[in-house]
Amino acid sequence: MAALDADGTFELLARVASGAGRSFVYNSNIRGPDANGKYSGWNNVVGNMDSWKCPVNTVGSGRYTGLMDGVPCSPDGGVFVGGWGNAAGSIKEGMGAAVRADTQTHRHAASGNGAD
Repeated sequence: MAALDADGTFELLARVASGAGRSFVYNSNIRGPDANGKYSGWNNVVGNMDSWKCPVNTVGSGRYTGLMDGVPCSPDGGVFVGGWGNAAGSIKEGMGAAVRADTQTHRHAASGNGAD
């Protein structure tokens, strides 16, 4: 099996991410693999999060893409993942990655869109 170390980005998902080139559909794929058979290191823990390649259109796609409508590109890359919860704080989709002991000298942070 390929290495499962998450590097903190989602760029390895560019080949499988939904977007203008792959139609705007939920894909439940945050693992990959990329063209070289490498996996992202991220895993679905609750539900099935989706990978997206920006920009995600709000008009013209002919498909409803939910909460991802209109997400612009990041300065760091064009691939992101999305999931959902509800106002009561119930997590419907979530992800995780194994952190190995040899990564202890690195700082890791995660942030949301204000709903967390």
